[in-house]
Amino acid sequence: WKSAIWENSTRPSWNTRFSLQTPTASADAPKEEAAIHNSSLTIHHSFWLQPESRRLEFKEAWPKGEQIARTVVAFANGAGGKIVFGVKNKPRDIIGIPDDELFALEERVANHIFDCCTPTIIPEIYIQNVEGKPLLVAEIFPGSQKPYYLKDKGKHKGTYVRIGSVNRLASEEILVSLERDKRKISYDEVVAYEFTAEKINLKRFIADYTTSTGKPLSEEKLLNLGLFVLERETLFPTHAALLLSESPDRKRFFPYAKIECARFKGTETKVFLDQATIDEPIYATIEPCMAFIKRNIALGSRIGEIYREDRWEYPLEAIREAIILSKSRFINRKSQVKSPKRFYGFSAYCMGR
Repeated sequence: WKSAIWENSTRPSWNTRFSLQTPTASADAPKEEAAIHNSSLTIHHSFWLQPESRRLEFKEAWPKGEQIARTVVAFANGAGGKIVFGVKNKPRDIIGIPDDELFALEERVANHIFDCCTPTIIPEIYIQNVEGKPLLVAEIFPGSQKPYYLKDKGKHKGTYVRIGSVNRLASEEILVSLERDKRKISYDEVVAYEFTAEKINLKRFIADYTTSTGKPLSEEKLLNLGLFVLERETLFPTHAALLLSESPDRKRFFPYAKIECARFKGTETKVFLDQATIDEPIYATIEPCMAFIKRNIALGSRIGEIYREDRWEYPLEAIREAIILSKSRFINRKSQVKSPKRFYGFSAYCMGR
């Protein structure tokens, strides 16, 4: 297989992995097929023009220490990524890998990842030609056995995550989050063993649910919804139940599970024209937030032939979707939030960001 890759690596316009799977378009091939082929190659090859990021890192040559292993672990703990050898990052320059060093580097990368990282990470390593120069690409895919870490450092001192274009040592909170990922448990499903069902006040939620659906919420349905878990003949609430409750424990356990709205004068955050803090059960925060926004944007009118048509300065449907999306991200996030959700408006723009 190496000889096959080596033969194809001399073709500047081909990705090695792609060339082994798809034959070169012949001169007699339809123009439409060639156009699609060239377009897909352009999209696939554009990564070397992008800046380093959460899923991309460039190396001019093999670095010292465990830099590669840390990046591989961070990629596997996140959304995956590519390490590209033969590219100088600052300033960006395609250096290439000498032909007589390519396969030695490929073996070094594979052995380094196998020897330094655990659980086992299997990269996809291939040759990519750019500007007539061969590059070596190690592609790491998101792992299913998180957390991944350095063997010699252990889980607590060797687990790394990718933040922007930098590898960071994972905190205890992130480690817990990675363990949940492994078990396919979302943050709202986590059981709050500090509380019991008697301390969680869901009367308002149950009443609103019954009014909206016309169906009562029994204990069995609360269990099916994942709001409570029955263990050792005791009902324990999940984070979802806490977020939906009016219990004082919600504010203590989730002090930032609220929305802060503000409208400022001009374009700076110095003088308030209006402000509101919405600290309700999470499902009940949307309407008060919408009321604040409607209070601070203009309502215009257009006189038709017979009837008058009112029109808000901004489409309310889009604003409502933005609020719902922000709340769903809060519910589905992987760890505790550190600040409330904020909506700002500026009198110079009416609604700014």
